[in-house]
Amino acid sequence: MEYGSVILLRPDGKFVATSPIPGEATTFDLSTIIDFDALGELEPPKGYRFAANIHSHAALHDVVGEAYPELDEMNLRLFINFFSSSDFMGDVDGRAYFRSSYLSGPDGTLLKYSPSGSKAELDYYRWHEAGARPGREPWTRDVMSIINKLASVGELKVLVSSADWGHSVGVVPPDWQPGQGFSTGRVTELPLMTRICSTVERAVLAALKSRGAQDSGLLLKKTAGNEYVATHARPFGLASWDPAKNFAAGDDGQLRLPEGYRLEGFYYASRPDPSRLTPAQPWLYENFFTPQDIALAISCHKRSQQLAVAGRPLSLYMQASDASMLKYSFSGSEIEAALSVEHSDGSITDAGVQSRLLTGALSPREFVSMLILAGRLEVLRGSALWARLGRVGLEWIPFANFPWPPLSQAFLSADDAVRYAHEQVGIRRDRQYAGYVFQRSDTRFVVTEPLEGDIDVLDQGRLYPRDNRGRPVFPDDHVVHARYVSHVALTQLEPVNISSRQWTLQEALLSLQMLSVEEVRQVLLDNTVLYCSAAMNSLVRFAPYATPASKDLARRLGTRVHPGPLALGLDKGSKRPQDFIREQAAAGWLFNLTDNELWGHRGQILPGWSMSESAGSTSAEPTSPHTCTPYAVPASAVAAPVSFVVFAPAIFSSAFAMEAA
Repeated sequence: MEYGSVILLRPDGKFVATSPIPGEATTFDLSTIIDFDALGELEPPKGYRFAANIHSHAALHDVVGEAYPELDEMNLRLFINFFSSSDFMGDVDGRAYFRSSYLSGPDGTLLKYSPSGSKAELDYYRWHEAGARPGREPWTRDVMSIINKLASVGELKVLVSSADWGHSVGVVPPDWQPGQGFSTGRVTELPLMTRICSTVERAVLAALKSRGAQDSGLLLKKTAGNEYVATHARPFGLASWDPAKNFAAGDDGQLRLPEGYRLEGFYYASRPDPSRLTPAQPWLYENFFTPQDIALAISCHKRSQQLAVAGRPLSLYMQASDASMLKYSFSGSEIEAALSVEHSDGSITDAGVQSRLLTGALSPREFVSMLILAGRLEVLRGSALWARLGRVGLEWIPFANFPWPPLSQAFLSADDAVRYAHEQVGIRRDRQYAGYVFQRSDTRFVVTEPLEGDIDVLDQGRLYPRDNRGRPVFPDDHVVHARYVSHVALTQLEPVNISSRQWTLQEALLSLQMLSVEEVRQVLLDNTVLYCSAAMNSLVRFAPYATPASKDLARRLGTRVHPGPLALGLDKGSKRPQDFIREQAAAGWLFNLTDNELWGHRGQILPGWSMSESAGSTSAEPTSPHTCTPYAVPASAVAAPVSFVVFAPAIFSSAFAMEAA
């Protein structure tokens, strides 16, 4: 389906376009959106004048290709993306009202035809009117001959180009051939620009969101008010920021910007190479100016200062990957000048700053401070990372609005750090708590203070802010060593679950002091250490082995959506809690960190483990289980000390075992 619109000239000299409306499959009738006066003449809205019209062509490649099998791929695209005979005739008929006609092609091109009123154009019109009889020139049906004909009888321009047009823009010569470039490299008219915007950030967004937009361009400001426009976004590079490559020069050699406008600065969308992120703070590097971008911008600033509004510094506007928008205002300071080095061969480098970032010799946060000292840095549109709008100072902190979890004091071992978190949870067993165990760059260990959450909260990284890909952002110089969770008290268990599974009192207690199905699943998936503060006097550590037994356990547990046979058996009660503990002990290193009535003395829990007869009751594992509700627990059992068990993978070698021992 084709769409059409009319471009009008307002009384204040600005241009506007009507909203495009649909027409027919292969035609658009302008009379459907234009009024007629009493004499049958086209009549614009009151106070407006007609300037031009625009319509689109539909992507009928298959249909046209079948109708014209002689057309190769390029000529087929040119045919579909070019003015039809009826388009040409309508343009000539409407010459008294519309100085030009635009065609938006389905492959992204934008063409402009301005009728000349010449005899040659009229002859060509009459030939079409007579039925386009075959014969010698100018009577032709060939695709290229039609293009060449319009280029000779009127003015044909390419405004948005493609490979078929040789990536050239400007006036098409009458002898042009497909795929050949025809631009002379000399700018002769104004570039394509966005609508007039009330703020500079809106102009940047308008440029980057327009159809066919690339990455960068120039920004202009009206000298007598707050009106901004941006040039159509071009591929990132020096040419897109060079005013001489975008605006024509007058007879005096001075660049001719739109009347009443001066240069505001440069803009671009930052898209750092994901394969070349910094080792430290990659989440900041990918959402900030790169040193090479700054180096190019500083060089362009030096060449363009004379085009700026008097007394107003030029600025660089950057839309980051997280949708924030930052502004750097040039100062001309010595620090700023040192960030851009121009060489005799015309190349521009960043004085080695980029290399220092990639090797870790310089952190992205330190580079932020460099720009703060070099010029003026501002946040125009915020994000989670750039949370505070306005000027950025040396005291800036990332994710300023996020409640970062407080960290504990430092400990010599991970076990000691987790024991501290275990003690902080203490008797708070009405809900679950979770946190991380970090090893700092000085090899000391710290934990996050216990926060409400479970294994899912840790898996989803909800305790910390997240980067562009949803990964948690941890404190600098802190590496995740392990995670920890706590379990609720026996009184928090649902009686119906205990009854349906026919658990004994011992098994009900055991179900809370062992790792849950969800926890073991996640440990096996992430291949990481998990500590479990199962009760006030129960602390265990679990780390999976890299063995077939570990993989088999993961298979038999399945997923939450598709649980495996072992998970189903545990849920139904056909598999008992003690069975699951033995499975864990066979698939990983299960270690009890505290002396406990249920687990026994501190040490590794082996695959042959069994409950003590005195654990929770006087009877051992009965052959005929009886039910027990959480509200029928003997006082001695409730007051019994709780253990803390750890499960850790074999990849942590014997050194881990020595530490635990």
